Amino acid sequence: MAWRLPYVQFNDAGATWPCLTFDCDNREAMADGLCDLPPYGWLVPTERGAHVTWVLAAPVAKHAAAREAPRRYLTAVSEYFHHRLGADPSFAGLSRNPLHSDAGTVWGSPAPYSLGQLASVIPFNWQRPRVPQTGIGRNRAMFEAGMKWAGDERNRYLPVLRMLQSIRDRVCGAFEADHPYTVSEMRATARYIERRRARWERDGWHKPAWLAKQRNIALIGGEKRRAGKADRDLAIIKAVADGMSMRAVARLHGLTVSTVHYIAHREGVR
Repeated sequence: MAWRLPYVQFNDAGATWPCLTFDCDNREAMADGLCDLPPYGWLVPTERGAHVTWVLAAPVAKHAAAREAPRRYLTAVSEYFHHRLGADPSFAGLSRNPLHSDAGTVWGSPAPYSLGQLASVIPFNWQRPRVPQTGIGRNRAMFEAGMKWAGDERNRYLPVLRMLQSIRDRVCGAFEADHPYTVSEMRATARYIERRRARWERDGWHKPAWLAKQRNIALIGGEKRRAGKADRDLAIIKAVADGMSMRAVARLHGLTVSTVHYIAHREGVR
């Protein structure tokens, strides 16, 4: 029945994010951005621009038990794509149905994308905006704010849900639209943070000695990983210095372009 409606919401399937959809109101900015981004899955024209969608090969989970790394990765991708397209920051996800008879859909790539493929176009030195501009970015910011607030021992007896609700209300007022961060999702996030806070109370709060230990473990692990990849990195640096393009080097070693950028930048090779 939903496929018969003129508007549907693809980018939020409740427990997952299956795709990225952007509401582009500036045709010139959209056309300029599409030149630097992977081919879209479909584009549906609107009065002022278009709704543009990229489909994910593996939907990213957003429930309380989901892994954090894919969510951080998806946040970076969505914020960069939004930036390049000059998209509407107040877009909540309700887009034109590409299968509707009046949609006028322009179909693009039939294959879905992995996060690595989408992230390969992000420049190495690009900085994510401090204020998130996408629904996915704002959801991630809500979670990080809740974790930071709950990690302060002074707030140990205050409810996380009330704090998240106050932030959500302010965001809704700033964008003059309802936040895509639903009440049920907010409650699930609050329960997850409360469990983390109970663990902190049991094992000790964020003590400087514990943080220093974790930093030391990370540094040792990084040195071991770099030692194991030293020969590969030398080959990458030599290829880039000899004039081979970043994309060609990435294909040769089975890496993303951003990884090759990182290795070359780390060693001072341009």
